[in-house]
Amino acid sequence: MMRKIVFRMVLLAGLVLPGVATAEAYSIRIISGQEGGREAMCINGQGQVAGRSGTLAFIWSPEGEGEGSSRVVGDIGWDGAVTGLSETGTICGSRYNMAGYKTAFAGGQEGIEDLNPLPGYESSEATGISRDGLVVGACWNGGWWGNWNDYWENAMVAVTWDPFTKTASPFPFYADCGESTRIADISGSGLAAVEVKNYQLCELEDAYEDNNTRDMAWPINQSEAPWLSGQWLSDRTGTAAQFDDDWFALGSLEQGQRLRVDTRLDLPNLVGAFGVDLCNAAGTPVAESVAAGEGAALLYTISAAGDYYIHVWGDGYGTVYALRWTASSEIDDPYEPNDDAPQATPLASGEWLHGVQQNEDWFAIEVSEGETRLQVECLFDNALADLDIGVYADGMSDPMVDSPVAYSAGRTGREFIDYCVSGPGIYFIRVLSSSESVFAGVEYDLRWTAGECTDDAYEENDIQESAYDISVISSAWLSSLSGGAALLDDDWYAITIPAGAGLLTIESRIDNGGGYLPVSLYRDGETEPTVDYAEMYPNGQQVFSVQGPGM
Repeated sequence: MMRKIVFRMVLLAGLVLPGVATAEAYSIRIISGQEGGREAMCINGQGQVAGRSGTLAFIWSPEGEGEGSSRVVGDIGWDGAVTGLSETGTICGSRYNMAGYKTAFAGGQEGIEDLNPLPGYESSEATGISRDGLVVGACWNGGWWGNWNDYWENAMVAVTWDPFTKTASPFPFYADCGESTRIADISGSGLAAVEVKNYQLCELEDAYEDNNTRDMAWPINQSEAPWLSGQWLSDRTGTAAQFDDDWFALGSLEQGQRLRVDTRLDLPNLVGAFGVDLCNAAGTPVAESVAAGEGAALLYTISAAGDYYIHVWGDGYGTVYALRWTASSEIDDPYEPNDDAPQATPLASGEWLHGVQQNEDWFAIEVSEGETRLQVECLFDNALADLDIGVYADGMSDPMVDSPVAYSAGRTGREFIDYCVSGPGIYFIRVLSSSESVFAGVEYDLRWTAGECTDDAYEENDIQESAYDISVISSAWLSSLSGGAALLDDDWYAITIPAGAGLLTIESRIDNGGGYLPVSLYRDGETEPTVDYAEMYPNGQQVFSVQGPGM
């Protein structure tokens, strides 16, 4: 037996009783019918109407002259129905296939496409669609022959459909909801209404409830569930749904432990506010997450021993997520101490190193005779940190005094240096965290290789008197003239400044995505650089104050 509470709002349009004031002016527009008439079945917040005209599903829009505009979406058969219309103009509904099974569908500009039922189920029904295209409904076994109660006796399963892959996922809720559930509808913002067999009341949640407060936190700590560290909870107990605050107990953590918490969202493109906090025993947040991939991540070094909790919060739209955590007692890597050049750890060519950037890390490398091209690559999760790398020559490796011979300070998860060294010998690689980093203790991978540099087409331009004239390529990259340049020695270029010019912008970049090269500006015939204003911007640009004309 199924219990439903139903209400209906009715508008009697076009009838104004004498002496009764109306709150607002309104107008009526008639949607003309085609063969078989038109049946309006749903409406969205844009005023668009979807329904059926004969066997065809249509969407009518109030835009347009006279009767507005209408378009056919696809054929749904005489027994098909449109049950949802999103704000973006996509519909959902159900129709019957040749075998007599009810089949959920969704469609838009490209027509109608059937939605895949859960594996092992024969029939499906789409009952609603969210603002962003998330379709909801149910799957069950059996055809349409019979009455409504037969559906429920066949164990109907509430599901959602991914609008991109068209695949169904069971909707999470309490285990005591009964054997049959169906999502009856979903709001534009993602709040779902559920129907449950046998009058049972059911809150749409997950296997971790009731964990709405810190006192009711679901235990995932070492003593209660030691096997969960490093594993997605969804692999053990299923995914969670964020309808309210969700709390998880990590138990006791020691000072100095490095904790990482990751969440993975099933539909990251359809989520409103969502975040993760790490809280201490008093419930006070000590760290918060940042967006990372298709979810959120949190990294924190425990500052004081005690009990800690994970607090998942959001808009309460039922965001489905997976969660995992790891806690390591080793907060740094085995290459420590290597916080400066004198303590640099030797690193062989071609070998990947896995490090932890808790503080500055220095590595000593040796470039052999005949090797003039040095390449250094560093990979990391840039959602957690922004790392930079630099190369320093032997004897010039004090960053407080000496400048690196090459540097990479990008904004992605890859820093890369491709540099022609002046000769063989010892060089140092410095890995450091930029001011943009969110967390300390971020893991990274580092590798270097050495080879042979070849010179470029602009030689010989090693002195000012033999500078290569590039005035003809103003606003274009040097490589568009005669290919890229190689910095095997000093390179000089000549440019002509036109009359009236006040500012000169010079931009440099190192090919293969790594860093920049600072340049100096000289007036013709002068031996000292003219640097009135030459700030280096993050994109490698330098701006000089000049006065033309001249070279």
